[in-house]
Amino acid sequence: MVKFQELIFGCLVIIKKYVGLPQKGQVSLARGQVGFRTAAALVVANIIGTGIFTTTGFLSSDVPSPIGILIAWALGGVLALCGALSYGELAAAMPQSGGEYHYLSKIYHPALGFLSGFVSLFAGFAAPIAASATAFAKHFHIVAPMIPEPVAALLIIILMTFLHTWDLHIGSRTQNVFTVAKITLIIGFIICGFVFGKASAGFSLSFRGDEFSMLTSGKFAVGLIYISFAYSGWNAAAYIAGEVQNPERNVPKSLILGTGTVMVLYLLLNLVFVYILTIPEMQGQLAIGDLTARAIFGDVGGSIVSTLIALALVSSVSSMVMAGPRITAAMGKDTQGLQWLGKNNKRGLPLNAFLIQLVIAITYVLTASFEDTLRYIGFTLSLFAFLTVLGVFVYRVKHPEWIPKYKTPGYPVVPALFLVLSAWIVIYTIIENYKTAIAGFGTIALGLVIYMATNQHKNKTT
Repeated sequence: MVKFQELIFGCLVIIKKYVGLPQKGQVSLARGQVGFRTAAALVVANIIGTGIFTTTGFLSSDVPSPIGILIAWALGGVLALCGALSYGELAAAMPQSGGEYHYLSKIYHPALGFLSGFVSLFAGFAAPIAASATAFAKHFHIVAPMIPEPVAALLIIILMTFLHTWDLHIGSRTQNVFTVAKITLIIGFIICGFVFGKASAGFSLSFRGDEFSMLTSGKFAVGLIYISFAYSGWNAAAYIAGEVQNPERNVPKSLILGTGTVMVLYLLLNLVFVYILTIPEMQGQLAIGDLTARAIFGDVGGSIVSTLIALALVSSVSSMVMAGPRITAAMGKDTQGLQWLGKNNKRGLPLNAFLIQLVIAITYVLTASFEDTLRYIGFTLSLFAFLTVLGVFVYRVKHPEWIPKYKTPGYPVVPALFLVLSAWIVIYTIIENYKTAIAGFGTIALGLVIYMATNQHKNKTT
């Protein structure tokens, strides 16, 4: 397990790298400044978010088996690890900021890079902000029922947007505190679950005859959509490859340790869930943490834990509100007709990008269910993650002269495994939940129309 102080430093590194915060005497991201343990801590802090507190209830509807649920979480961790290791090579080859927006533009075509940035605005940040705010509101409503859930969700989004556009230093410090508190809460929850929890009636981790076929079913593949949402963040963690000491050795080690640590935490927490609750009790439940806490501590203790979970979920809202507009602003500056998205206010913050993200997130809260939002996020982001990891193969073919400082460990098996698993998830989502696929492809189509319109405008003005 990474050291606690390294985790705090990792949070600061995230802010410095993706937000551009001038930390006074605290963090310097000169090349080679980030050590192995700090890089691993960054991975842990960047992955853990809303999904671990909310998704198992929905997963259990598609995977109605304790052992199946644990296997799904383990497989999701393997998928995240393979993706992160593959992204590490692209980060070393193209160390500029921008993530998929930059990679896909260079590897394939600027249009695909624009689409990744456009989709990121909707599915990468605005939709997850809405999902996290909805989860916050659900837990907050448990302890403050006088405040309607939609109102609480909207208020937390507006508050975090105001905070991060008002003062970058205050917003960043708030993010650090909530991130560390969230990880502490998970560890404490796991310990209390095993010490004070009691096994539910009929609890078993053994396989039944029909569970082997379930693991290869379409429903299992669709269930992995929820898991992919919970593990999202592994891609951003690989972007600091250029700042890590001895990257050829420490980048893969930090990714393995960081993602492995998250896998262990996720598996242990879900073991607590399936140990204490029955599958019927979990199915379709968003506030799975609250149900488990009440089974362990009773109503009073459960209310306290729900309050802590609600506060922890603020970290997820805050981190995405803070990071999202940077990608949107970068895309806007590069696109004729959308340059207003990159316009900064007096404090040097992309205010218009913040506001458009706020409007989209509010729209999601008011029009989409939590479950539909999770499926939309997982499906849409999986498409572009697939194209980006495929880019590892394409980049090597297009640049045979390139000698990478960091190579994907286990190439070509590792990226190929990611592509196979991602394709399996995407294909069965299209088959089993065509409405989710329509929403995802619809977002891409809208982005393509906007790109073509702005690109034509650019050609006429040059």
